[in-house]
Amino acid sequence: MQNSACTHATEGNGGDAEQNSSASTTNAPPCCCCCCCCGKIICSIFVLFIILLICYLLVNGNVPKSPNFQVGSLSLTNFTSCGSVTGAWQITFLTRNCHKKIMAVNYGPLRAIVYYQNAYLSDSQILPFRQDPHSKTALDVSISAFDVNVGQFFLNGMKKEMMEEGSIGFKVVVIGSIKYEPSIPLIKRHFFTGRRLYITCDRLQVNISSNTSSSSGELVGGPGECYD
Repeated sequence: MQNSACTHATEGNGGDAEQNSSASTTNAPPCCCCCCCCGKIICSIFVLFIILLICYLLVNGNVPKSPNFQVGSLSLTNFTSCGSVTGAWQITFLTRNCHKKIMAVNYGPLRAIVYYQNAYLSDSQILPFRQDPHSKTALDVSISAFDVNVGQFFLNGMKKEMMEEGSIGFKVVVIGSIKYEPSIPLIKRHFFTGRRLYITCDRLQVNISSNTSSSSGELVGGPGECYD
């Protein structure tokens, strides 16, 4: 009987030990679950931040857009169109960065080209420059042509315009590349890049006044609008 009591006591102690072990396991700190939850929360916050940032840029007009170009002034000197074309164009471009706050624009080397209709006359290079957000820049460009053979068709067209209107319409094209420079590194790295620039300033009417050897003139009708 004593042995039986001891046996029951031993079994009881063993059951208590198992219960204590089970309770200890159940009450252990859930470290893995905490880490998982923290990771999900951080990822959710990061995604929400990106979405809000993109919405902010859209609302504030800071998505990449083309700079605005105008021909503020244009003067033509030493112009002749007898057999070939000679002349010197002094052009002032007015360019505006339309981004309101955080987007600067870096211009690579640009090329300004003067045409009469589709006939190439001459070109000149514009050095690289940087334009801050919501700012304007004036670019002075000198383009000279000497004894350029454009063909009789275009020479006749110039002569006709001078006789009928007292002016000649030229076209100026600006080509090159630009790079957007956001002030937020994350956007700079992942969202916006550079692109080609092709600006056309069409039908720039220049009033022609002649003397004995050559003609000169100024842009008429106010600033010339350009488009991309």
